[in-house]
Amino acid sequence: GVVRDVRGCGLFLGVEISGGTDGGSETSFICSRLKNTHRILTTVDGPADNVIIVKPPLTFGQEEADYYLGCFEECLEEVKRVKARR
Repeated sequence: GVVRDVRGCGLFLGVEISGGTDGGSETSFICSRLKNTHRILTTVDGPADNVIIVKPPLTFGQEEADYYLGCFEECLEEVKRVKARR
């Protein structure tokens, strides 16, 4: 999974994942991993289910943004490890 695009306005962002035919399943994996491991709520959207929607709370500051990005990067690395095992 590779981040293909980031779009949105203010704190409401969509992160499009480019994963070929597995884009939707990779996005679902990342979304589930963020929730179950890191307690970060996101949703999946887009015509190919390959966009992670970030909807942070209003009390979202630099510290929370850094935490989210670290967790998101960890999830992307996990996707790479899983793909490498195939």
